[in-house]
Amino acid sequence: MELLKNYIKFYFFSFLFAVNPLTYNIFLDYQYNNDSELYRVDDVSLNYLKLGSQFDLSIDNLLIKGEFSYNLYAFSNYIPYNYNSASWIKPDQFNSMNGFGKIENSPGLDSSQFNYFESLLSIHYKINNFSIHSKLESPGWGLGVSKIVISDKVPPFFNLGYTWDVTNKIKYEHMYGKLVSLIDNHSLDSLYNLDYRTAEYNRNIMAHKLQYDFSNNFRLHLYELVVYGGYRTIEPYYLLPFIPFLPIQTYLGDIDNDLISIGFEYDSQKTGSIFFLLTVDEWSPPYTFEKENKNWFVYQLGGQKEDFLLKESLLRYEYVWSDYRVYQHRFSINNYYSYGYPLGFWGGAHSEYIFIDYTFPINKVKFTIGYENSKRGHLTDEMLDNQYNDNNYVERYSEGFENKSIYRFNLNFNISQKMNFNIGYNHINWTNPSFVIDTIDYDLIENLIIKDDYYISMRYDLKNNLINN
Repeated sequence: MELLKNYIKFYFFSFLFAVNPLTYNIFLDYQYNNDSELYRVDDVSLNYLKLGSQFDLSIDNLLIKGEFSYNLYAFSNYIPYNYNSASWIKPDQFNSMNGFGKIENSPGLDSSQFNYFESLLSIHYKINNFSIHSKLESPGWGLGVSKIVISDKVPPFFNLGYTWDVTNKIKYEHMYGKLVSLIDNHSLDSLYNLDYRTAEYNRNIMAHKLQYDFSNNFRLHLYELVVYGGYRTIEPYYLLPFIPFLPIQTYLGDIDNDLISIGFEYDSQKTGSIFFLLTVDEWSPPYTFEKENKNWFVYQLGGQKEDFLLKESLLRYEYVWSDYRVYQHRFSINNYYSYGYPLGFWGGAHSEYIFIDYTFPINKVKFTIGYENSKRGHLTDEMLDNQYNDNNYVERYSEGFENKSIYRFNLNFNISQKMNFNIGYNHINWTNPSFVIDTIDYDLIENLIIKDDYYISMRYDLKNNLINN
């Protein structure tokens, strides 16, 4: 038996080294911030270390990509309110950075550290104009930098589906995803009898999108998504291609959460790329133009221009606005969230966001200057409980808000083909950063904090290509 295992290992590794398109890489990421945006108090320095490996395998119509990493965060000058709760170490969510899934203060780490392992995988198999895929990652649906359909704010989740180039003008994609509800399922307590862990109810998403190219310059994007949970996993009705989800979920009892998005994108050499995208969570046509309405909208407009003023430069700009009633559902199991993060716009409901940045090269250094302003209103339980009542509209920001403005400056350059550096500065003005916090002491947080965050980051790639092509 042991001899058989050795033969299997030998032929397996011989196959890996014999396949020409296989590449493999080991990498190291490190970043230091002297006053990180990830925490809502002053002078919180942060060290971040990521050690991982990547591989890329392409055989005929099959493409497999993977990344596996260990991530360690260490912060200082932050006093948690509750040392006995694992939630206090989770960084703040009100930023555009990728969200965190399950993090731990593992044995061997002190109270100012947390870590997690991450596995990302993407498998594609293509036959002519049809491709099947299975992934462990956030699919990132939408336009621009801050996507409002499915953003990369949400931590990676399992999804599978297919894409189909129906014609040279029409592209269709259909996807199923398994989300994390964070809603405890105590019916399984007898099976998982642990004080610090509980099973959770299922939350799932089905989504499809259609892109129609009117011309080389003008495109139409249509998206529809439905979130459902409880004891269901893959709902067969939602697997039907092209059929709208809205009538199907009505047929199934009108208990699921359906969202629809429509977007337009236009490219030209003169103006660059400009776009507009609208997400409709709920809509009552008779109230459309009334002050007290049922228009649960998220909209985004923006664009980008290459070679703006300087050759090889890039200008990007966006504005996003969301109603306070979006993403929540009558039944919380169907909320448009995973791991507590909104699947759509990273700012969530009751928010707006202005973003602009400009990147330009000087010799071998890329400079980026940017500005962003994000604002988020307070959502009370009463607002959420009454949002399904007709003509029940609460004045925007009437219950308070937090506001964050950031001026950014970054230099990016390569030391060698294997090593890249970023050096930068963020000036952050954060007004009322306390209203959504319920796990730390309010006395530790001021109504206005100013962060002068200097940072440096480095990435080293071993780039060990197994085959010399």
